[in-house]
Amino acid sequence: MQARRAIGVLTGLKEELGRGGVLGLITVPGVVPPHRCLGVAQPCAEVAVLRADGIPAAVGEVGLLGVKGLTVTPGYWNESGRTYRRLLNGYWFSGGLVFRDRADRFYHVDRAVDAMHTAAGTVSSVLTEEILRARLPEPDDCVVVASEQDGRGSPRCCSGLPP
Repeated sequence: MQARRAIGVLTGLKEELGRGGVLGLITVPGVVPPHRCLGVAQPCAEVAVLRADGIPAAVGEVGLLGVKGLTVTPGYWNESGRTYRRLLNGYWFSGGLVFRDRADRFYHVDRAVDAMHTAAGTVSSVLTEEILRARLPEPDDCVVVASEQDGRGSPRCCSGLPP
């Protein structure tokens, strides 16, 4: 155990996203990594932030996390339609919303299924909940959901705070 601890202090500890290890981040004791940072693409995979049409997103732009490589699943067994819906411009869509910074580090924003689309733009439930918990004195936890108003299908954001 002592040898592992010493190696960790000298070289850092490598954390990876997912079983395929397509994104990795080396952490060093005493150094806090950037908030929500998943790390950088590993040599075993090609990782991209994609717009809904499959075009690569710009640096800093939130998009869909797409991965290619030998460690990525070829698809769902006997469900070609479901597999097809998970492919975007040749990339496997992981289900995550991310952005990439100028240093090619990837940051998690939300799960695509949890993002709320409004007339003003997309709202991240995860980030909104983090902001509420950090800035409001009372809640230990909260939840942000979307609901339709007047059956028009226009989502509204609301927060539920425990009593």
